[in-house]
Amino acid sequence: MSAGVNFLIQFSGWVHSTYTKSERLYDLLGSLGHITSACVTFGTSSQLPKQQLLTGMLVAWSSRLGMFLSYRIWKAGEDSRFVKMRNSPKAMGKMWFGQAVWVLLAGLPVNLVNTAPDSSAQLSWTPTEMLGVFLFSFGFLFETIADFQKLRFRSNPDNKHKFIQHGLWSLSRHPNYFGEICLQLGIYLFALSSLSLPLKAVSGLSPLLTILLLTRVSGIPLLEKQALARWGDSQLYKQYLQNTPLLIPFFGRK
Repeated sequence: MSAGVNFLIQFSGWVHSTYTKSERLYDLLGSLGHITSACVTFGTSSQLPKQQLLTGMLVAWSSRLGMFLSYRIWKAGEDSRFVKMRNSPKAMGKMWFGQAVWVLLAGLPVNLVNTAPDSSAQLSWTPTEMLGVFLFSFGFLFETIADFQKLRFRSNPDNKHKFIQHGLWSLSRHPNYFGEICLQLGIYLFALSSLSLPLKAVSGLSPLLTILLLTRVSGIPLLEKQALARWGDSQLYKQYLQNTPLLIPFFGRK
């Protein structure tokens, strides 16, 4: 049922974008898909403490990220990912369908625990559960700070042709993605003890998908390519590349 609601939300987004030639609701409806799916499974559960915490984690993460991304797009006026496809219903349909699948897979740890037997969904505060809560909290804070620092940097007209290299961005070229990966791993680890072995493997698709998308598909590769095109000839940017880890703070170089 939760999957059906999510796909209906994304389908509605595709219909809207097809007729308005606008992608402004994309991130907002992605967030709504996450929240609605989790609330549907939570509503049919026994609403045990662990289910409450997991659902709260997902709602907090998705709400913040959705509002931030939506604000950024509304302020910019458009999403560069969609410029070449907004006039193609087929191309836009692929993006909305991809988001529906992403919402489905990313929410697996939470929704599987929400539908697990009461005997399995107990909160025992095992070391793995505590590590999960820590990773989620750390990642959530890390990503929030990184997003705020970059948003404030870009809000200054004097920085229009500059790249950010202070704050968390001096520790990693993509600190927001590092935080995102940490919090997704945290949710997975917190859910782990409540799932059977096959479901542990299935729910592992959630953090794996996040890592794949951010490091191999549309995240880091795209942004690194764009940055090189803009500042590749800058000696200052070359130094930034040499001295700042790609993703994990204090670990590795270009």
